[in-house]
Amino acid sequence: MAAPAVADVTETAVLRSKPALLRMSYEVLDIGPSETMGLMACITSSMSIPTGTSGASGFGAVAGERGGFFTGGFTVGSGKRFASKWLLDAGLFVGGGGGGSAPQGGGMMLRPHLGISRDVGSVMLGAGVSYVKFPNGGIDSTQLNLSLGIPFDVHYGRASDVGKTVHSNDLFGCSCSKAEWLATAGEYHPTDKAQTTAGAAMTSPLKRVGFEYRRHLDAHRYFFVEPPAPWAASRTAMPSCWAGWGIAFRC
Repeated sequence: MAAPAVADVTETAVLRSKPALLRMSYEVLDIGPSETMGLMACITSSMSIPTGTSGASGFGAVAGERGGFFTGGFTVGSGKRFASKWLLDAGLFVGGGGGGSAPQGGGMMLRPHLGISRDVGSVMLGAGVSYVKFPNGGIDSTQLNLSLGIPFDVHYGRASDVGKTVHSNDLFGCSCSKAEWLATAGEYHPTDKAQTTAGAAMTSPLKRVGFEYRRHLDAHRYFFVEPPAPWAASRTAMPSCWAGWGIAFRC
């Protein structure tokens, strides 16, 4: 005897989707009587709270004499669209960090911001004003910033759906690709021509830690982006900009 097999609907997972935004911005802080620091931000946000957005954020020095300065934390905010393509948003970053012998004190950082953006093709271009304050440090600065936003969708499932099947109709037309996040550490030994920011010969090695994002192109190639931060060298030996990208091959 035979009977048709019926799939158990309890073994089917439902893939959900919500809008998110990756925003990169640049601003110049006043951190001393005659010193500035260019700060690059990478902020992710998604509609994860009922009335606004929240996400992880990171800030790093890319100009000035404070190479290695980095802070991380979370940003919460809210936005309002108007005139179809415009977005007005406000938020607050709370986090901590430091480095580069900057006057960060205990390292706690607060950054409220107000900005306006406009849809331009598949990205968002914007400008705004922010206020950076280290409550027990020497950084207290108000400045303008420019931003680039890249909208995307986050697809996710509930923890209880682990191991269940997802129907192709629930994939929202997205394609799957292999990507990795890695923690990195290393040591760089300068050449005879390497110099510090003060113009002196750089003789001591530079230890660094950071992270790397890999996006696999095929079985033997991958694209990577790596923003490491120096952690063991004199301040004058630290570069003001520290990042890398490329395509690597492996066997």
